Amino acid sequence: MAAGLAGFVACGGSSGTTPQISPNPHIDLDKYIFDWGVQTPGVYVGTTQQRSVIVTNNGEKNLVITGVSYAGAPQIFLNPGENGIYQNGQINNTLAPLASGAIALQCKPTGAETYDGGVTITSNAENTIGVVPAICVGVLPPDAGP
Repeated sequence: MAAGLAGFVACGGSSGTTPQISPNPHIDLDKYIFDWGVQTPGVYVGTTQQRSVIVTNNGEKNLVITGVSYAGAPQIFLNPGENGIYQNGQINNTLAPLASGAIALQCKPTGAETYDGGVTITSNAENTIGVVPAICVGVLPPDAGP
């Protein structure tokens, strides 16, 4: 089991649709899965690909992300990045009303098999989103034999 903290980069604005605004911090995601191979072709063994989920605060008060953790196969791991939520030993990221940020995971398969895990986001939101699944399918490159 692996654990860590994700890259979280704040972005302004919303996705273009009119969200329902709550009077309190309210966490929403643009998708509820990190997918490398269930709905996409998979990742070649020995290479690394990144997937992101966009977190949006659809509340009238600031959303404070206090933690992002991953548990599961070590071939999937959080990408802290230079502007990540985890900097200098501190976890702290605040999203203003209608602001967004990205949580990034990477997958580096070591074999032609399926790897899975999940991401948990803790915050001061009035709602919870549960564990966001992460599924990575390792595939052999076209030039690799069986």
